Amino acid sequence: MVAAGGRLDSGPATLALTAVSLSAPAREREALSAIQTARYVDGADITDAAILIEILASLSLADAAAMMAEPQAALVAADQSRMAYAQTLMRRFGLSGVPSLIRDDGQGLALADASALYRNPLSLLLTASVA
Repeated sequence: MVAAGGRLDSGPATLALTAVSLSAPAREREALSAIQTARYVDGADITDAAILIEILASLSLADAAAMMAEPQAALVAADQSRMAYAQTLMRRFGLSGVPSLIRDDGQGLALADASALYRNPLSLLLTASVA
C-alpha cells in the first residue's frame, strides 16, 4: 500500500478512476468510494492493479476493468491530463499535500477547509450550500 519512503502511491487508483471516467463517468464517485473502502476499511493494497481490477469488476465496471488490465495510450493520456490539471490547481491554490480540497460552487473554484474532514465533514456540505 505504501511506496518506499512511507508514501501511498495513488497513481494506480487514479488510473482506475480515469478508466471509470472514460467508460462510465456517472459511476466515478461510486468507484472512488469502493477504492477508499478497500484501502481504509479492508486494508487492501490499492497500489496493486489486480486488486483495483477486482474492485472495478465487483462494481460491474467491466469496461474500466478491461482498460486497467491492458492500459492503452488513450487511458494513459487521459490520466496524465487529469494529474496535470490537479497539479495546476494545487499550484494555483498553494497546496502541497493531502488531503487538500478545492470546491466548485458553479461560479468558481475556492479552497475548502480540509481539516473539516476530521472535525465535521457535514460542514463542508453546508459551506458549499449543497446540504
